[in-house]
Amino acid sequence: MNTPDRLIDRLTLRATDEAHVRRGVLLIEDALRTASLPNGFGGKLVIIRALNLGKISTESSPTKVSLQLERTLREVWAMAVHAGSPSAEFAPAVYFHDDVEPYILLATRVLQHQPVSGWFWANAVPTWQPHRSPHEMLRGLVYDVMETRAGIVGVGALLTTLADMGLVDGLLTCLHASDGPLLSQHLGWSNAACPDKMPHVFLRARARPLPINRRDAALWMRWLKRWGPKDDRLAWLIGTTVIAQHPVYAQAAEFDWQIAATLNALIQTEAPLLDEDVEPYWVSSNTSQSPDFRAPTHLLVNEPPQDSHTANDYPVEVEDYYPSALKDSADSAAPNDTIPSEQPDFDAPIFSPAWGTPQPTAFAGLFLLLPLLNHLGIGEWLDAHPMTYELDFPARLLHFCAARLGAAPDDPVRLALPTLNPIPPEINDFEFALPAHWADLAQPGRILQMMARRAVVWDGSERLALAVWHDTPSTAVEAWLSADPMWESSGELDMPDLDLVLNAWLVVMRRWLRRFVSIGLYDLIRRPGQIAFTRTHLDIFWDGRMADMRIRRAGLDLDPGWVAWLGRVVQFHYLFDDDQSGQSG
Repeated sequence: MNTPDRLIDRLTLRATDEAHVRRGVLLIEDALRTASLPNGFGGKLVIIRALNLGKISTESSPTKVSLQLERTLREVWAMAVHAGSPSAEFAPAVYFHDDVEPYILLATRVLQHQPVSGWFWANAVPTWQPHRSPHEMLRGLVYDVMETRAGIVGVGALLTTLADMGLVDGLLTCLHASDGPLLSQHLGWSNAACPDKMPHVFLRARARPLPINRRDAALWMRWLKRWGPKDDRLAWLIGTTVIAQHPVYAQAAEFDWQIAATLNALIQTEAPLLDEDVEPYWVSSNTSQSPDFRAPTHLLVNEPPQDSHTANDYPVEVEDYYPSALKDSADSAAPNDTIPSEQPDFDAPIFSPAWGTPQPTAFAGLFLLLPLLNHLGIGEWLDAHPMTYELDFPARLLHFCAARLGAAPDDPVRLALPTLNPIPPEINDFEFALPAHWADLAQPGRILQMMARRAVVWDGSERLALAVWHDTPSTAVEAWLSADPMWESSGELDMPDLDLVLNAWLVVMRRWLRRFVSIGLYDLIRRPGQIAFTRTHLDIFWDGRMADMRIRRAGLDLDPGWVAWLGRVVQFHYLFDDDQSGQSG
C-alpha cells in the first residue's frame, strides 16, 4: 500500500536543550510515517487544527511514539466533521471526501456569497487568499484544480457540480480571454486560433462529434454566443464537460479533433443566432468544401430512455438519441447578447449522499483488475483503436466483467464506475486486433471464420477472438493471419463485434491470472470489501486477514493512483480491526 501524504504545518516542541528537540523531531517524523490512521480516514483529506501529543521521552522508541500518536488521532477523529457542516469552523478536525472537494466547496460558497472564514481553508486550498476578489478567487480555483491528481477530470467535476447547482455561468464569467490557450492546452488542444493549420479533409475523414446531453448543449450554446466560435475557452469548455461524464476521453489521442468536430456542429446549429455568418471551424475562408463534405448536424446524446437495458443490464443499448438536441437548445436560447442566468438551487446537494461513504460489496476485487489492465497495455490498445473512446471501453469492460460474475446494476462497484455511454447507432462494425505480444496467451493454431462481410480469427481453442475485420484486414490483423497455420470454420456466429472484443479481454485476463498468479478471475473479483467513491476518486477497503500473497507478489494490490483511462484516482486499503470501517494500511 502507498502511504498517504501526512503533513505538519507547524511543529512546536519544548525541551531543555537543542539535542532533545532534534530527537523529538525525529521520533515524531518516524511516528507520522508508521502510525495507522483511524477508521474512516480512507482516501479522505483530513485537516486537524491542533494535535497535542503530551510529553515524549527522548528515551522512547519510535514504536511507542507511533502508538501515542495513533491514540491521539483516534480521539480527534471522533470529533471531526465534514467541511460543509455548519459546525466545521469550531471543530478540532474537518474532512473532505477527496482532494478535489475543497475547491468545489470553496467555489460554491463564493458563488453563493457565503462567508469563507473557516480556519481550515488555508490548508485545504493552499493558494486561497482571503483578500482576493471573488472574481480572481474563482478564476484561480480553475487552475488550482488542474494541479490535483485528478487533473482535468477534477475540473470537469467542478463544472458539473456547479451546473447541478445552477452556478456554472458564474464561474465561466470569471475566465479571461487570455486564459483560453492555457486552459485548452490541458486538453491537448492544437492551437485552436489557427484554423488554417489543419485541413478540413482530415477532420471529415477521422473525427466524430463527442457525446453530449441536452444540458451541455444548452451551456455550450450560451457561451458560443458570448465568447464567439474562435475563443479557445469554448473548446476547453466542450472538452472538459465531456470528460466529466466520459473520463476515458482524457487520454484520447485525437480528442482535439473530436472537439473540433463538435464545435463545427455547434457552430452550424447556432449560426442563425449569431450576428454574422460563421464558417465551420476548421474550414478557412479560402478553402472550398468538397462536394461530399457534410458537417454533422447533430450530436449524440447520452440520455438513454428508461428501461433501455437488456435483461442482464449489459450492454446498454439506446435507440432514441434525440437527434434534434442541439436544434432544440438553439431554439430555446436567448436571441440577445445576455447570458441567461440559471436559478441557483441552494438546497441541491453538492455530492450524492452515498459519495465518500464506504459501501459493502461482494465484488471489491473488481478493481484489482486495474493494475492487470495496465500491465496488458490497455492504454496503448485504446490509442490503436480510437473508436474505443466513443464506446467508453474501459468502463464498459469493467461493467461487463462485473455483470458476468453476478454483480447487480446497483452494486457499489458498478455505481462507482463511469456511466456507460449509449452505443451510437452509426457504430455497427467494430474492427479490432489484440496486441501481437499476447500470442503466448493464445492456444496454438488459428481458425478463420468468414460470415458475409465479417471475418474473425480465433485461437486454437475457438474461445479467444484475436481479430475482427470487415472487407479488408488491417496491418495489425495481418500479424495474426501469418502467425500460425490456419484452417476455416464453417460455424455460425451471431455475437456482435463489441461483445467479441469484450469477451476477448475477459479471456486474456483469465488466462494471465491462471498462468502468472495461480488464481481464477472469479476468486479475484468475488472478494468482499467496501467501496467509497466520488466523481474523481475511488477507495477500496478489504479485511487485512484476506490479504493474498499471490496477489501481493503479482503487484495487483499496489495502489494504481491516477488511472487516466478510467478517470479516477484509485487507492487500496486493508483493514486490521473488527470495525472494518475504513482504516488505511
